Amino acid sequence: MQNTDLSTVTTNAVNLLLIEDDLVDQRVFKKAFEKSFPESTLTIVNSISEAREKLASHYFEIIFCDFYLGDGSALDIISFTDVPVVVVTGSNELDTAINTMKMGAKDYLIKDYNNKHLELMPIVVRRTIEAHLNELKVKLANERFKDLFENTNDLIQSVTDDGSFQYVNPSWLKTLGFSQDDLEHLREVDIIHQNDKEKYLLLMEEIRKGTEVHDFEIRLINKTGKIIYVSGASNHKQVNPAYGYSRTIFRNITERKVSEINLLNSERFYRALIESASDPIYRLNTQFDFDFSNPRAANLFGCSQKAINGQNILQFVPENYTEKVKKHYEKVLKDKPDQDYYEFPITCQDSNELIWIGQSSTIIYDQSGTSTISGLHTIARNITEQKRLHEALIITNEELENLVNKKTAELKNVNKELKLSNKELDLYLYHSSHNLLGPVMRLLGLVNLIKHDYADGFENILSMMEDVCYEMRRMIEKLSWVTILNEETSKNDFFINEVIDEVISETKDMIKNKATEINIKSNIKQSCKTSKKLVKIIIRNLLENAIQFTQEINAPKIEIGAKIREHDMVVWVNDNGEGIPQEHLPRVADMFFKAHERSKGNGLGLYLVSRALKKLNATINIDSKLNNYTNVVIEIPK
Repeated sequence: MQNTDLSTVTTNAVNLLLIEDDLVDQRVFKKAFEKSFPESTLTIVNSISEAREKLASHYFEIIFCDFYLGDGSALDIISFTDVPVVVVTGSNELDTAINTMKMGAKDYLIKDYNNKHLELMPIVVRRTIEAHLNELKVKLANERFKDLFENTNDLIQSVTDDGSFQYVNPSWLKTLGFSQDDLEHLREVDIIHQNDKEKYLLLMEEIRKGTEVHDFEIRLINKTGKIIYVSGASNHKQVNPAYGYSRTIFRNITERKVSEINLLNSERFYRALIESASDPIYRLNTQFDFDFSNPRAANLFGCSQKAINGQNILQFVPENYTEKVKKHYEKVLKDKPDQDYYEFPITCQDSNELIWIGQSSTIIYDQSGTSTISGLHTIARNITEQKRLHEALIITNEELENLVNKKTAELKNVNKELKLSNKELDLYLYHSSHNLLGPVMRLLGLVNLIKHDYADGFENILSMMEDVCYEMRRMIEKLSWVTILNEETSKNDFFINEVIDEVISETKDMIKNKATEINIKSNIKQSCKTSKKLVKIIIRNLLENAIQFTQEINAPKIEIGAKIREHDMVVWVNDNGEGIPQEHLPRVADMFFKAHERSKGNGLGLYLVSRALKKLNATINIDSKLNNYTNVVIEIPK
């Protein structure tokens, strides 16, 4: 017997037995195995007899066996051991491999001339060992749940191949009226009804060959001679060549059989009831032909009762649904559910109209009292309108879901922008407080100087005070512009030339270099319609930057221009000042960022410009060369 300790089973270190009589195939397999499982053990034998000797003295987790060998075949190994066997066959032996699987092989490999099949070997090894591990777990679970067998209402028995009872559960003893002492002298055939013994013995013969049989029906005889109808499921376990046993579970169906007889006796009554029913009712045989239909059913399919009987229901099903409906019927006959509900379309024979029906079906057994199925009993309804409403509801739900997803995404974006705005506002207020405090403190210092040094430098101090006041005014204006940027954008008609003139007038106090030359390149006669406030903020801050960074050169020149095109308005501010380092261009619009260490600004100008541009859906292009020039072009859509 092989070791069944689950702790020894692994797919990392594998003990594998290869049964192969071809030396070339042995070497090729060994090379592939050692590559895939370097920490594992491979044992190679040439024949079935050698394999049996190894299996008697060694432990293996998996066997790879060539199907045809000199002293036997893979089937001899499969019947000899519980170790999972993978059969290796030739490229033209697929049927052989499949049949071997039916006989107990766990998997197979098909050889090819270039040994590509060995690439699948690691997968097959792991899959087979893991499947065997699961089988062992099921076996252990069955042993653990023996108490379940003891308490079930089903009749459970285990019988050795000589017909002796190895085990029966309490329900078996109670139903058949025997005691444990009776079992010593009782044989399996003793409890089988005389007319069913031949059938049962043939069935057991098939089971001992390895066939698992389900849902067979047989009649048993209890101790007092009473007939017990049962349905059973049975399989066989061959422990070794000399010992095996069958395991059978019987379900007492005596009451069901009595009910079936009563049902047959009442058939005429139910047929009359069905004929007058308001729902379509019909019966199909196992080939899905109508063998009965009430008037409503015939009307549903667009036929007379006489015409529909004998026709196959699949003839009424649209071609693209036929195979699907057929497979569903076949599954119902195989699974035998208590009730089955199914929806599918049909085409009415008289009107050629496509309608949907929903049908509830139950299995019909023949009148012999066996488990043979004779067909399906079905109640149907026209659900065409219901299907239409359902599909409309699905579409509506999808539209609602899409709308909710869209609104959710919009809300997330709004929340994201709100968080960003709050963060920027906190940063803005923090720096602004410092920027406001600085000029105020400098103004107080200048006042103190006047008090203590009135005679000397009075005019110069007043000029400095005036500069500080202007600086404070510009800072406060920038704070007020933030409020404008947070407002809803409103468009109004205005002349761009007037805005340029206003901006130049408001910034003249910043010009300290008397040689500064400001040129206006705009003579637009027509008005433009956009936000005047935002456009003024943009031009004002661009001009302030241009003035600030041209005052230290010999001949400062600033050019302000504007032109109106078909779809937008272009504004530019160019200067020949200090320029912006290329590495700082991506950050010039960041709040409080200063591109020059000696910058006297507050780092808000281009940030405010970028905010205004965003509200106008405008674009900006900055071209600058250090110590040479800066050209800024704004494109504002109409």
